[in-house]
Amino acid sequence: LGTIASTIASLEYRAVVAGSAGLAGEFPRKLRIACRSDDSTVTSDLGGVLVISGSASSTTRVQLEYAEAAERLPVILIDAGSILRGLDRDQAGTRRIVEQAWSNLSQGRDIIVALGPSVGHGKHGSSDRSQSHRNTEDSHRITAYLGLLAGKILSAYMVAGFVLTGGDTALAVCREIGGIGVAMLDEIAPGMPSGRIVGGAHAGLMVVTKAGSFGGEDAIVEAVRYLRTNARERYTGTEGKGCPCRGHRPLPGGDGANA
Repeated sequence: LGTIASTIASLEYRAVVAGSAGLAGEFPRKLRIACRSDDSTVTSDLGGVLVISGSASSTTRVQLEYAEAAERLPVILIDAGSILRGLDRDQAGTRRIVEQAWSNLSQGRDIIVALGPSVGHGKHGSSDRSQSHRNTEDSHRITAYLGLLAGKILSAYMVAGFVLTGGDTALAVCREIGGIGVAMLDEIAPGMPSGRIVGGAHAGLMVVTKAGSFGGEDAIVEAVRYLRTNARERYTGTEGKGCPCRGHRPLPGGDGANA
């Protein structure tokens, strides 16, 4: 696909290109396109790395605090309860969150969007079975909102890559941006693989996923640094090891790994 895209890019005449999403994903690098915008605002440089954390684990909280302190990463905290109270239907509130992310990413800064530490969304006076069902619905609604935010952020800026913590969060983000799977590239640390999105408008975008309870305190920092380096290589045509077609894993129906 890369060879085909290079050949088309070198043509001296205009061409109408028809092909797969994978072929479309090769064109930004071959044509030196770094960013697209639905508002026709194009920036010449890649934005920063976008970390989206839907994990409520204590391990992830330590990793987020370390990233904020060590790398001075700005953090947008979202209360899960506010999502269940209607933030996911509040266009103005959602817009404010997205614009806050845009203001950092447009300057090439990395940013974290994470659920706040107090997740009190499972308290309803009902039977255990009803409670379990409601908790599952609530969790899906919360992760779906994180996916929605990711899609809206990507509507204006081409980020350098995603760090996604929590299996359900990764699934929600991929579905929101039209991805049908992840082409695995590497394992940058135990339980922390890297890859590229397969399918959709953002095919080829690099991503690192991490189960909530995995990794040392510097795991998120390590993932962000990895994406900074490899995204730079990708857009300058000096891509590192790994074929984007190798190890393609279709998205599951849900893995319950949002620990």
